[in-house]
Amino acid sequence: MRASRDRKLIGTCSGSAYLFSVAVDWPEANRMVLDLPPRKARAGRRAMLALKYGTVKICRSRHCSTAGPPKSMALQLVEVEEINPPPGVTAIH
Repeated sequence: MRASRDRKLIGTCSGSAYLFSVAVDWPEANRMVLDLPPRKARAGRRAMLALKYGTVKICRSRHCSTAGPPKSMALQLVEVEEINPPPGVTAIH
């Protein structure tokens, strides 16, 4: 599943911990180099990527239409982020 919304995390459903910021403090699990092909708005390049992963629990959506959904769901979050992109280039994330 790809996250399209910054969901509140379980245990903080009325607090301020959110999915998109939880991995900031996680240790890097690995680094890898990826050759990015050129695209219309981007030149091709080699990108150094940092990998982080862990388990998170998200709160049920307030707008869920399914009958009787659980109040939370455990997910494996994988974050891949480019380290030191070229000047003026948006990092891969």
